[in-house]
Amino acid sequence: MFSLWHRVLDAICVKWVRVKGHSMHPTLKDGDWVRVDRRAYRKCGPRRFDIVLLEHPRRAGLFELKRVVGLPCERVALASEELTIDGVHVEQPIDASGSGRSQWELGADEHAVLGDNRSRSTDSRDFGAVHRRSIVGRVKSTGK
Repeated sequence: MFSLWHRVLDAICVKWVRVKGHSMHPTLKDGDWVRVDRRAYRKCGPRRFDIVLLEHPRRAGLFELKRVVGLPCERVALASEELTIDGVHVEQPIDASGSGRSQWELGADEHAVLGDNRSRSTDSRDFGAVHRRSIVGRVKSTGK
């Protein structure tokens, strides 16, 4: 049983977000609810393949759910459906058809993010690397 303190802390640190659109399909579907932990990256940054809530780098006030594929100071390349990090092939946790071709040289506080539904996603292929300060939190669970 949660005490009042736990409920207050949960309300401050957790954000429920409704998925709009198809960019994270099939992992997250339009209309799903996800629980975002805003404290997740206080001590360490996002990990590869975390799903994160981020503020769009070019449109203030627009928030998106994306999967982290590239971490700070990495050289990330996406060719067709193949992801390479610093020249080494990396298995992706999803079927990444429709990936296109992109490449990023990430800075010390930058991440590359992609939607799981690559053919219907606006992500780092369009807006470039995402600065750490734009990442709000990590998706912890879904309430489909």
